[in-house]
Amino acid sequence: MALPGRSLPLLALVACQYYRQAPPPACDRTQISIAPARIDFGGVTVGQSAITTFAISQDYCGAVSVKSVAVTGDPEFTLALQDAGAGLAASAGAVRFSPSGSNTFEGLLVLTTDSEAVPVLEVWLSGQGLP
Repeated sequence: MALPGRSLPLLALVACQYYRQAPPPACDRTQISIAPARIDFGGVTVGQSAITTFAISQDYCGAVSVKSVAVTGDPEFTLALQDAGAGLAASAGAVRFSPSGSNTFEGLLVLTTDSEAVPVLEVWLSGQGLP
């Protein structure tokens, strides 16, 4: 029985419809990505260094752990985590480029994760040594 001026039966119908909705689908994979996808240091004078940071991000389906971080290719590229600053979060890192000569240098930043969807993340590194 509805009260005058009230539509209680309609309210009950809306409430029943709300509870019949299916829950949102569960996440089946956790995604992880890194930015930028390519780091170009441009020209850096021989004997000097340049540091650039990168960021790791994930979706909200679950936590992904980074197992290892490495730099391959020319030895002029190294990890620079200790020099990146006190404010650097656990989901970020830094790469240093220190050219040893007037050449073009290339490398690869490689992160391995425990994600089945994205077990390896790679960032291309490049830089030019200037006299």
